[in-house]
Amino acid sequence: MSKRPAPPVSEVWLGEIPFITIIASSVETYKKECCGLLLGYRSWSHWDKTRRAIIEHAYQFQMSKRSRYSVTVPRQESRCKDMIYKLSMFEPLGYFHSHPESSPLPTKEDIESMNVNDVEIIVAIKRKGRHVPWRYDLQKKILSGVLGEFRFEICAYTRTRSSDRPIKKIDLLCPFALGIGSKYFDTQVSPPE
Repeated sequence: MSKRPAPPVSEVWLGEIPFITIIASSVETYKKECCGLLLGYRSWSHWDKTRRAIIEHAYQFQMSKRSRYSVTVPRQESRCKDMIYKLSMFEPLGYFHSHPESSPLPTKEDIESMNVNDVEIIVAIKRKGRHVPWRYDLQKKILSGVLGEFRFEICAYTRTRSSDRPIKKIDLLCPFALGIGSKYFDTQVSPPE
């Protein structure tokens, strides 16, 4: 008996901790792709009739085989998913991976590897050009900004059942990211006294 796919989501809420994990993973493996698991829960809002994926944790696969244009997830992935679920009670919602020196658009291989209604977050990471504050483009559905010496563009997708349009870009909301660089976000480290 096959498992029924979860209901589709139209919006992703990315918490502070998974955002930091995804950014750090992308920087750590820069020039090669990174890959990891997204954990959280699905939510239905009766008020605005929106299905959301709330991402509370992200886990980078340590044993992945990486190259500039692909990443192979280890066989031990299912062990990790089961163990993390038992420890946290969050469900696996999908995956994240990076596209170094590229765009956050899914490749044919990305689309084929996605499960129906799972969330896929793609992070394009490039060497910084000009400084750009973190922002979310409502039209393009891209969360972008600069941190350190890197520029990031982050998009969320879900795979549909449609053969005409097998993938759909969905809203990605991360209030923490939008605060980076603001006057209220202290990025200075004070020396010990």
